[in-house]
Amino acid sequence: METLTKLQIIQGIGYASQDLRDQLINNSNIKDTDLVLSCAYTDYGGTFFDKVTIAYFKKYYKDNIISEITSYNGENAFIFGEIVNKFIEENESYLLGFENIEEFFYNMEYEIEERDFKSFLNDLRKYSNYKIKRGAMNFLRENRSGYYPVLTTGVDFNSTELEEYLVENKQIIKNK
Repeated sequence: METLTKLQIIQGIGYASQDLRDQLINNSNIKDTDLVLSCAYTDYGGTFFDKVTIAYFKKYYKDNIISEITSYNGENAFIFGEIVNKFIEENESYLLGFENIEEFFYNMEYEIEERDFKSFLNDLRKYSNYKIKRGAMNFLRENRSGYYPVLTTGVDFNSTELEEYLVENKQIIKNK
């Protein structure tokens, strides 16, 4: 995430296609010196917070964001208007300090953990010939939620380490 002015965006600073830049540049409500947030992420860059911020503004401030889908499962966005100053001010002392973005962030994180843990357990069953204990998913949620970083691509865990942890805690058992 980068804080820019409309003038900087005209000069080519920030991640965006020329089409997205033109949409912002041609918006007559934005002055050259107004602050604009430039957010971007892909499977190879950006942050989970960028992803959350784009989703948050698309949901709650549709009139203050323009965005585009990019390659590698990414998205670029410009957030503009008076809300930008409030967002910057409220995030100065705490990154998740703006309105209810903290709850939004943790809900997105929870959904991604849920998806990736389920997928991991399904893969263990399907490809590694494990029997998965009925409460294994709850065990993972209780013991590994928040343990691994969540990236733009999902939960960043070591498969071998997590498999060993589940075996050690008798949550998965090799089929004979």
